[in-house]
Amino acid sequence: MSGVKCKDRVKAALESRLDDFKEILERSRDDDNVISEEANSEQCEYGLELAYEPNTDSEEPAHVRYLISTGGPHEEFRIFFDSEFKIYSVEFVFSDWYDGASVYYIITRYSRKLNKDQRNLVNEFVFFGDNFYLEELIRNYRGN
Repeated sequence: MSGVKCKDRVKAALESRLDDFKEILERSRDDDNVISEEANSEQCEYGLELAYEPNTDSEEPAHVRYLISTGGPHEEFRIFFDSEFKIYSVEFVFSDWYDGASVYYIITRYSRKLNKDQRNLVNEFVFFGDNFYLEELIRNYRGN
């Protein structure tokens, strides 16, 4: 997509992912067991990685990264939480690379903060609406 910047694409990418989440969650509540089981499997397999990212510098707090895609483009949710493992912020990161005027890859990153309803949707989709999964992921990383 030459000439189109990440900042011009991030909103549509976020909306597309959130629409996917809503559609899969709706099917997971279907009365037909086959449909709901397929949706549950799709929900579990949707992301590429769920990882705890500790605070390695003073600029970015510790968070959980839910990686959706890599390469062109790279998409992930960064899920920030407090000491009681309650989510207080979710950021959608959209990055793409292109061959610029030099031999180096130029990386452009653009992110967007989610509102409360969107945060709740991500929490329900990624952690099944239960902070237990978030807490366990972090405790396992920390070795607690």
